[in-house]
Amino acid sequence: MTVPGAGRIIPVEVIPWSGLVNINNAPPALLALVLSRFSGLGSGQAEAMAQAIVQTREEMRRRSIRVPFETTEDLLQVPGMTYAIYAPLRHFVVADSDGRPGVNLEASPLALRAVLETADVGGIRQAQSSSRYTVIARVPFDAAGAVLVMRQVDVRQQRPMGQLPWTDFSSMQVWQGRM
Repeated sequence: MTVPGAGRIIPVEVIPWSGLVNINNAPPALLALVLSRFSGLGSGQAEAMAQAIVQTREEMRRRSIRVPFETTEDLLQVPGMTYAIYAPLRHFVVADSDGRPGVNLEASPLALRAVLETADVGGIRQAQSSSRYTVIARVPFDAAGAVLVMRQVDVRQQRPMGQLPWTDFSSMQVWQGRM
């Protein structure tokens, strides 16, 4: 979608978290599939990395940590995970506390949906929705670049009068282009 602002049209992408793979609950087969398709790992390497992710989160749960991964960047703490593996994967995963092991294909980015629609991984398709979203706006600055503004928000129906209808989890701004 696009929105007008400051005399320009600003492209905005809204990504429902229910359409992404939840690294806190996804089964190993789903993690391995996403790793093999987006991180360039062979199937054996992807399965081993998926097992390492599951082992890490189970170890954290044994230590009474209810939500093992607070952010997707926490995957970089998994033994064997490198930035080269993580970087292409980060657009298709989320660290959510909702307990959902599957993915809502209707809410998935097209690249992820294409992979999951043909997958033979049981129990990954869910129609569950989420109140959490990632909102990304690419705000043109000048001819040299733009500012990428990203917010992770939780939108709740019941909010006290006078408050914004969402809660920010995180906000980030990144410059794209020449300086």
